[in-house]
Amino acid sequence: MLHVYLLSKSTFLLNYGSFQSLLILLLLCLATAEETKPGKKSYWYSHDYPNPQTEPERCGRSSDNPSWLCDPDNFISEENAKKLDKLINSVYSETRCNCYTCITNSHGYLIMVALMEAMYRDESQLNGTKPIQELYHDARTFAANLMKNWGGKSSCKEYVFILFSRSDSVLYTLAQENAKLLLNNTMIKKVNRNVFRYFSYKEGIVKGLTKMITYYKDIFLRKFKDPGTQESLIKNRLTYSQVQDTKSHANSRFPRSSLLFNTLFNLSLCTFLLTYTDIVFI
Repeated sequence: MLHVYLLSKSTFLLNYGSFQSLLILLLLCLATAEETKPGKKSYWYSHDYPNPQTEPERCGRSSDNPSWLCDPDNFISEENAKKLDKLINSVYSETRCNCYTCITNSHGYLIMVALMEAMYRDESQLNGTKPIQELYHDARTFAANLMKNWGGKSSCKEYVFILFSRSDSVLYTLAQENAKLLLNNTMIKKVNRNVFRYFSYKEGIVKGLTKMITYYKDIFLRKFKDPGTQESLIKNRLTYSQVQDTKSHANSRFPRSSLLFNTLFNLSLCTFLLTYTDIVFI
């Protein structure tokens, strides 16, 4: 039991068990703060990020399964990746881009997907000082480099690239000129608004990508219906324990801010007790 006596020096009398708990809390706070720092190998360079067409194993796939989806940090299972492959292939085979080559070869828009823990930017990545506009500019550059590396030069400009960087909290879509005639920035924003919440935890990434690619397919087929507020009102049944188990709170701005606030608060409390009070064990 904690005993506190108001003396002339405002002395706090703490029992030994309470003081031990205080020290353990301090150590946990410091360990948690250290754990959230980006590691030297926690990000990808665009030139080193694997190509799922030529390096499927580095993308978390079997060697005999070239794909347009790369997941080197193992966010999703290979079984779910195969389901997404089928969906991506259906977009390519069932849509038609407004181009002679697409029409004569009976194919449509090609969607590529890159998942990663973090993309390399520069030293501002370590201190979080880069403005959000520059962050999305970096995402665009990263996606453009991968699109070129994976698909080469497209004759009809029908490529669409989806990039998700978890620690950066970035879900970015880059559409080439022909694809952008239908999948313009307004449509991309509508889709992102309704799917981004699924990317806030690991188990939701597959569902988010499935919805996202399906929406893009409907846009190219000219039958997209904006879910609007009805979709965004669906309750997200995510518990704190699920977030802790997957450690996916790193890509959600609110949990990260909450963790930082709690850490600073606890450190301030510990500093106050140790600096401005006399501690006596009883």
